[in-house]
Amino acid sequence: MKPALPTPLVAIVAALALGACGDETRSSSSDRPSVIATTGVAADIVSEVAGEDIEVNQLVPDGAGPHSYSLSAKEQRELIEAGLLVYFSPALEEGLPLDAAGNSLAIAEEIGSARSSDDPHVWLDPTQIEAALPAIADALAALDPDHAAGYERRAEAYGDELSALDVELEEITAAVPDRNRKLVSSHDVLGYFADRYGFEFIGAPFGASPEAEASAGKLAELIDAVEAEGVPAVFAQTGDDPEVLRQVAAEADVAVVDDLLLESLGDGAETYVQMMRLSTQKISDALSG
Repeated sequence: MKPALPTPLVAIVAALALGACGDETRSSSSDRPSVIATTGVAADIVSEVAGEDIEVNQLVPDGAGPHSYSLSAKEQRELIEAGLLVYFSPALEEGLPLDAAGNSLAIAEEIGSARSSDDPHVWLDPTQIEAALPAIADALAALDPDHAAGYERRAEAYGDELSALDVELEEITAAVPDRNRKLVSSHDVLGYFADRYGFEFIGAPFGASPEAEASAGKLAELIDAVEAEGVPAVFAQTGDDPEVLRQVAAEADVAVVDDLLLESLGDGAETYVQMMRLSTQKISDALSG
């Protein structure tokens, strides 16, 4: 049984039942079916498959943390009205009322990776997203059967693009010497990336969510590990508080890169492919130098 909706959402649902008219899978500004994707990364991935046939709307603004984002009343209504909600994992978008959507797709669940139950950051390995594209195409086709062939065709084409991206990222990371292939990040976000491209994840002061607490003992252990392992640089993503990583870097006398785009799109990384390319290059440059 699904848990009961939060009280504000119950009121919104009631108001929609009394006053709404027309097909709930349709956007008020378009006669196309409407899909909501939680983050900019998810929205870009879905848009590549949707093309012009479905309206894809992003829920969490770029730069905001998906772990703790709180919806406005307007956003709650849009979530309820959407024909489909696409998100990565309840472990990532834990602050969102995911059950409010009548129809949803969790990308991490479609991949079936052993890591995905504990680590929601599946998109940091593009081969995992490639594996999820057929499920995304099927979900869009269920919403809009008339354009099913287009969704399948675009999913295949985007899969080819992600396969080429994977090869490119392998080439970029090949520049990092074996002794430097060690990752420390502000929160536990780089596991999929490390597994795919042959890095060892040393640790993070925070857990899978950046809102977790970093104890003094854990911080001291991380500084010791950075020094012992000879880690040349540590990484914080845009949106995380960089001060803790700067402290680690200062104590261990290593470089710090505090502007990675890993959970959000941004300047120079307006698409998922651009984000992966840019962040991978920054990681490779910092660990190669």
